[in-house]
Amino acid sequence: MINNRLVIRTARKLLRGGFTLVELLVVIGIIAILAGVALGPITSGIKKAQQSSGVQTSRTIALSEFTYSNDNNQTWPLSSSGSASTAADPVKVLLAGNYISDPSIFYIGGSKETKYTGTTASTSITQQNISFDFWAQSSTQAYNANVPDQAPVITSSFGTGVQVTPSIGASGYSAPVQASNPYGTAGIAVCYKSNSAKFVQAATSGNVAPIIDPTIPSGTSLITLPGGG
Repeated sequence: MINNRLVIRTARKLLRGGFTLVELLVVIGIIAILAGVALGPITSGIKKAQQSSGVQTSRTIALSEFTYSNDNNQTWPLSSSGSASTAADPVKVLLAGNYISDPSIFYIGGSKETKYTGTTASTSITQQNISFDFWAQSSTQAYNANVPDQAPVITSSFGTGVQVTPSIGASGYSAPVQASNPYGTAGIAVCYKSNSAKFVQAATSGNVAPIIDPTIPSGTSLITLPGGG
């Protein structure tokens, strides 16, 4: 026969050994606060890692251009037709010559571009598959031996389909970066002809300054062959 008094005493002991609703809410609140405090540094760390990855990728692509230059009388890739308008033109040259074997290297994860998934990248990759801007002297003239080492060879895109025509002066060059830039308005990854690479932070106004070393002779003519679209 069941002893009712024993059952009641046991139930009371079990209740006293658990957590009250208030206690649970307090614990949940503390966990939420701690998670919020940790989220900032974690998010910042992820962004720094993405920026560092972009810098390393820009250096890798630039090295393929250096190799092409050594094989082609110190001239950087432009296009097979001799005239270029977007980043797809030099990219196709690098892919066709096997200077780059994986077309996905031209895509920055999380950007607004579309990662290339086809099988004939050397002919079918487009501006929309490329998250980088390539630099040239003009649409019909790639870099040559006379371009100073301080000039950028490749940068992450300033913005979707944005072409930049810099004017170089004593204080360097400032260029606006758009929200469609792979890194938003934080800045851009860049690799120079000297083979140095870094992430250039944007000023509070949303401008990257200086993206080009001010020691480049004033009047040097450079343009970008934009990625994105």
